[in-house]
Amino acid sequence: SPFFFFFFFFFFFSLLFLFYFFFPFFIRYFAHLHLQCYTKSPP
Repeated sequence: SPFFFFFFFFFFFSLLFLFYFFFPFFIRYFAHLHLQCYTKSPP
């Protein structure tokens, strides 16, 4: 049915949108935590 196709289309593009817009933020956030852990610990 066209409704199922539209729902799948919308779901796929929402997942793509979330992946492209939030994945760099997650990487930056985890990298920030990683660098913070490295800089706070004494060598």
